[in-house]
Amino acid sequence: TAIEANIGEAYSIDLPSGVDPGFDQVDGFVETWYDQSGNSNDAVQATAGSQPKIVSAGSLNADGGLLFDGSDDTLIATTSNNSVIGSYSFTNVVKTPNDSSTRSILSTHTGNDVNKLTIDRRRSGLSAGLGPNGFGASVRIDVDPDRLFAGAGGSSTNTAIVTLNRDGSSASIFENGTLLASGSFDSVDSGNIYIGSNKDSSQYLIGTVIETIVYDTDQT
Repeated sequence: TAIEANIGEAYSIDLPSGVDPGFDQVDGFVETWYDQSGNSNDAVQATAGSQPKIVSAGSLNADGGLLFDGSDDTLIATTSNNSVIGSYSFTNVVKTPNDSSTRSILSTHTGNDVNKLTIDRRRSGLSAGLGPNGFGASVRIDVDPDRLFAGAGGSSTNTAIVTLNRDGSSASIFENGTLLASGSFDSVDSGNIYIGSNKDSSQYLIGTVIETIVYDTDQT
């Protein structure tokens, strides 16, 4: 649609409402977010209605990130390696409004989800969970309730670098380079990586994901 709108504008063709760039009505969605590491672990969403948006009403998102609607948007990086890894680091640059629901920034899943990891933005702050049942994780690190993306008590919208790093025995949550919380944490099954959701649950992210960096090693 965006390509047709661009051609129509170039040749002064009046297109139908909804695809006419003269009215700034064109949206752009992302089917594939390409892995820049060279490992070809691209994040993909083939279902058009579940793709995050990068262009809204004809304009690129101000922060250049991917806008997730909180309804069903998610990207999935399918990996062939389902081995359990002891040390890892997940870093996300995100911007999200304050609301009352738990929203998953990133999660990992395999067939049985035994070592399933979730990194959530909760009403009480940031949180990371590990266990067989997602939100009811058997192990969880919660952040002080007054912390919410650098906004004490919760502010409207903040951009933050959120990192969960495990050094082999315990994990720590960082926000903008500042340690927020740490605790005993297990290894994780690398599995598939879901960006913007807790797999197929209702915890879809509202907000923007600007960058995601994944290491299967300790990045302390």
